[in-house]
Amino acid sequence: MASEAEDLLHKVLHYFRTTEWIRNTLLALLLICLLGVSSFYAYTVMPKTYTVTMTGGDILGNRHFLTRILQGALTDEGVNLLIRPTEGSLSALAKVSEHKIDLALVQGGVQKNYPNVYQLASLPPEIVHLVVKPKYNSITDLKGAVINVGSPNDGTRAIASEILRFAGFAEKVDYAPSTLADEDLVSLPAERLPDAMFILSLAPSYLAEFMVRERGYKLIEIPFPEALALHNGWTAGAQILPYTYNVNPPIPATTIKSVGIPMLLVAHADVNPAATVKVMEALFGKVVANRSNMKFSDENITANTGYQLSPIVLKYLSRNDEILSKKTVAQAKDWFGAIMSIATTLLLLIKWFRSVSPPETPAEPIDPDLHKLLAELATMPKQDQLSPEQHQLASIQLNAIREKVIELKTSGLPLKDASLPEFVLLTVSDMRAALAAQLAA
Repeated sequence: MASEAEDLLHKVLHYFRTTEWIRNTLLALLLICLLGVSSFYAYTVMPKTYTVTMTGGDILGNRHFLTRILQGALTDEGVNLLIRPTEGSLSALAKVSEHKIDLALVQGGVQKNYPNVYQLASLPPEIVHLVVKPKYNSITDLKGAVINVGSPNDGTRAIASEILRFAGFAEKVDYAPSTLADEDLVSLPAERLPDAMFILSLAPSYLAEFMVRERGYKLIEIPFPEALALHNGWTAGAQILPYTYNVNPPIPATTIKSVGIPMLLVAHADVNPAATVKVMEALFGKVVANRSNMKFSDENITANTGYQLSPIVLKYLSRNDEILSKKTVAQAKDWFGAIMSIATTLLLLIKWFRSVSPPETPAEPIDPDLHKLLAELATMPKQDQLSPEQHQLASIQLNAIREKVIELKTSGLPLKDASLPEFVLLTVSDMRAALAAQLAA
């Protein structure tokens, strides 16, 4: 049974190989498949262009400014960064969770959990700026004041409430909360502004500077950052240096204590890994550092902030592994094997499918031709019956037969009887000798 199947297979393959239109069709299809595989491998090594959406929060915040710098730094890296401003960190986190935005710079310390949001980096802390009207000198003086704690979609509200609670303030009892957004604070006239406001930003803060220089506010100290950090692991001590917001009069006049909140770079779970690594490289690169006058280090990007760490972080951290690492060598071997396999397969296919030459027809043996020459010799008249004219013609005919035999003998054509040419030549010689003897007589 196996032998019959093998014979049938050989017949089918032989039919395919010897039928020109089938052979050409199969070859074209296989070449298209090989071309597709080759194109796929080539595509994987070609430079790519990516489009990524990102938010830095409110357009008046430092995070938005940093995102704009990042956008410019990525122009030459093949990443088109589209900026989508949001009202605050809570709104940004919600949009990332819904994958309406790919990446976001947000504040840390947000207690609410957002599905599908992963941490990419923990960045240097933003500083809580407590900006107040000139009549207030300390946080304890703010009892009974109107204090802006940030808009409902801004994470600053939770931080401000926690700081005031730690200072012994009860909301709506010891102070009146205001929830104005940054744009509202800038647009309102001075007489309608709250007595104090919490602003979370890298220093210098543009909103804090506007309030100090344009609206006559000043900064006061938050004196208990270390104690607050003991109760909340997401806070840390921070400082605002003298003269940061004004020189004459100096604001602040001396270094003042404040609360630091880590800034986070987060992403949706399904964001493009290659594009995200480029964003992280730019964020920690020299271009962003020079344009923003801020130095970001990736030493603490894996610090625990309550969000699950994205696998892209490991991809980013391993980007500078030695060129000839085991992984690189394995990839090179895979590439070499793929190229050799494709080339070998292509050569075998071309060889197998190329046109099959029809079998050569074996040459006919020359024995019949020699037999004809023998018959011609046998029909020649006897030498003693020849007239002088016939004698001359017979001599010419014998010479012609001799030349024909030599030609056939040296042609290389097959012979059934190898002695036949010599026999014909010997007969010709005998007849020529007989003619010569008759002439001599």
